[in-house]
Amino acid sequence: MANQRPPVGPVDPGAGAAAGTVGDRRLVAVVSVDVVGYSRLMELDEAGTHEALREFRLNTVDPLIASHHGRTVKLTGDGALLEFPSSVDAVRCSFRVQQAAATWNAERPEDR
Repeated sequence: MANQRPPVGPVDPGAGAAAGTVGDRRLVAVVSVDVVGYSRLMELDEAGTHEALREFRLNTVDPLIASHHGRTVKLTGDGALLEFPSSVDAVRCSFRVQQAAATWNAERPEDR
């Protein structure tokens, strides 16, 4: 008895089945995105910052998410919560977004 492993899973397996959760589980990779300096940029030019971020998201970020089999779970003012079916897709997409952001930012004034 001393070498027995503790049970894995719900404390009451019947409770999970009754709630419809057994078998409905899936493993995903979650990415949290945040724009550095967003508050400062909004203070300088709220409308311009909002439009620039919207443009970058629609034209660059959203297509990259889709091409890496991800989906946007939630958008906030300067961030997003993303879900991917694998950690490899999540990391590859994140890297591509950072590359695109560096290129995009290089084309703008330093204070923007």
